[in-house]
Amino acid sequence: MEYLEGETLYDILERQCPLPVCHALQLASRLCDILEYVHRHDVVHCDLKPGNIMIADDGSPYLIDFGIAKSPAVESFAFGSPRMGTPEYMAPEQVQGDRVDARTDIYSLGVVLYEMITGTGPFHRGTSDEIFNAIMAGPPRPPCEVNTTLNEQTEEIILHAMAPNPSDRYSSAAAMKAELDSPETVQVTGLYRNPRKASAWPKRLRLSCFVLAIAATPFILFYLFLLMFQRQLAR
Repeated sequence: MEYLEGETLYDILERQCPLPVCHALQLASRLCDILEYVHRHDVVHCDLKPGNIMIADDGSPYLIDFGIAKSPAVESFAFGSPRMGTPEYMAPEQVQGDRVDARTDIYSLGVVLYEMITGTGPFHRGTSDEIFNAIMAGPPRPPCEVNTTLNEQTEEIILHAMAPNPSDRYSSAAAMKAELDSPETVQVTGLYRNPRKASAWPKRLRLSCFVLAIAATPFILFYLFLLMFQRQLAR
């Protein structure tokens, strides 16, 4: 693999956190460029976090470690399969084991931006299960309450990216970049302070169908056996 001179964003945040808002917005904008390229090639990173963002010596960001990357066309749910990702940065659909897409990475970038600007992550406390419960309970503490110098437009961008329902997030990394590059033009709606919660029904529905299919299998086999037996008698 290419050798990079630099350090991870995680190391930078260990030394200096929060970052200046303008610096954090510029970095998030450049990461949107990377995500837009990746998503155009039908790949979802699924583990976007400071430890997987490399900042080269010239300041250029690189997204590394595509070990659990997926195609949006592939169903991520498998009965009994473990959750894949880093709990603090996982989107609700990852927590539930639902299908991921570009908006999953956008959510994770929102978490990273929240951390860069406030100095703390929205869901960084407790066990994995406690973090998962907090993510599903949505939304995090408003960034303006953590960093009182933050303006409402920047908060709107962060919470828009972190909307619990994928359909409420930015539709693409390019759409998020447009607002990161011109935060002063962002319309403050306040909608994302009290967003719609992520629904657990998609996973529950699939699980229910799976259980029903297993339960019905003996009856189906018995019916087929009985049908074959009747045909044999009819001969």
